[in-house]
Amino acid sequence: MSLTVLLTQLEQLSAQLEALLDQEFECLKASDIEAFEILQSEKAQVLAALGDPAAIDAINTLQADSTIIAEHGAEANLQWAVITDSLVRCKDKHQRNEIVITRKLDTVRAALDTIKSPNLQNTVDTYDRLGRLGNRGGKSSLGKV
Repeated sequence: MSLTVLLTQLEQLSAQLEALLDQEFECLKASDIEAFEILQSEKAQVLAALGDPAAIDAINTLQADSTIIAEHGAEANLQWAVITDSLVRCKDKHQRNEIVITRKLDTVRAALDTIKSPNLQNTVDTYDRLGRLGNRGGKSSLGKV
């Protein structure tokens, strides 16, 4: 495979992955789990292509020896810069999506823990209209003399 073909393929795959990560984020924001799951198969295909042993060997070679790209001219240099920038953005977007998923899971777990609790008054802190922590355990301030 020639360097030009490889760079073009990597550029397309990195752009496709970046677009999928943006779509994934939109699905997460909208809590559209069905669309999110559909994107996972597409993302897996792109990641499989990027993770192909031949592609990884080529990327490692290009990273180790920058003269290979320089020998192919400014266009190859520009393409490589676009690819590396895109993959850095993909990493950041993946981390962003992971944070959103983790927060949503934490919220669901907290809600499930609250529902499962035998005594809701002992586990839930509530606030009154003034923003102060309300009474816990059903204690009433009216009975105090």
